[in-house]
Amino acid sequence: MSFAFFKGLRRILSSLGYAVESGEAPTVTRREKPHAVIGSRKDERDAVVAQARQRNPLAFAPWTREEEQEVRRRYEAGENIQAIARAHKRSPRAIELRLQRLGVLPRE
Repeated sequence: MSFAFFKGLRRILSSLGYAVESGEAPTVTRREKPHAVIGSRKDERDAVVAQARQRNPLAFAPWTREEEQEVRRRYEAGENIQAIARAHKRSPRAIELRLQRLGVLPRE
């Protein structure tokens, strides 16, 4: 296996709360409190969501089938993505991604 693989593996294991020794293949032992790592990630995610929702109140909220149908209908009727985003309180990028997922726009 390559050095890059083990380097990446060490980084992943370390981020999950495991103590990783350097060497050819990582030797792993569990650290005392891995929940602190997970808790801080949740706090970071909550901060990102809160910041995004200042601009777009429904950022990161689940999509309903009705909302997807309405976005598709408006787009196919010729409405621009900016207007659809404003109406649905989501970012233009979120609208683009949803239209891609629905097969209306080609995936990037």
